[in-house]
Amino acid sequence: MTQLLQNAVFGTALILAAALLRRALDAPEAYLYQPGPVEAEGALADPARLIELEWPVPGYRYCGRRQVRGLSIVAEVGSPICAAADGVVLAATGPEQPPDEACGRTIVLAHGSEPAVSTSYLHCDEVLVRPGQPVRAGQQIGTVGASGAVSGAMCLYQVRIGGECYRPERWYPEESVAMNG
Repeated sequence: MTQLLQNAVFGTALILAAALLRRALDAPEAYLYQPGPVEAEGALADPARLIELEWPVPGYRYCGRRQVRGLSIVAEVGSPICAAADGVVLAATGPEQPPDEACGRTIVLAHGSEPAVSTSYLHCDEVLVRPGQPVRAGQQIGTVGASGAVSGAMCLYQVRIGGECYRPERWYPEESVAMNG
């Protein structure tokens, strides 16, 4: 690919990311983690048709603790956490900020605006992205940690559509046995 074409593709990606971030900041309740009732099943019959999501912690599959919203992906500290889909960083706990007491270091990615789709990655050891940054599916955005109120190293992974938390296993049916372990 020529340098001119690469610059044009990158410029277009930045414009799209900026527009998505603007919409997300205008309605953060549709994208950000909100404490609330037990995970909603939601009104969408098949949310996996809305957006395709990649597994966020390559090489690790065990998930447990059904009492939390999302999936607790147990992994070694420092294991890579990757973006589940293309998007833009809506929120990220930077090194200058103390981690949230409950959620630890957190990353929230906005993936779409009609309806609002976001993924959250909690309890990170390191956060490698900053708010407003565009990301690609599979790009490393952080590392697994044990920050916040957890008993061991993990990535608590959440998927939200229109602010409602959906069960992430809907996007990974082939992994349902390992997730219920």
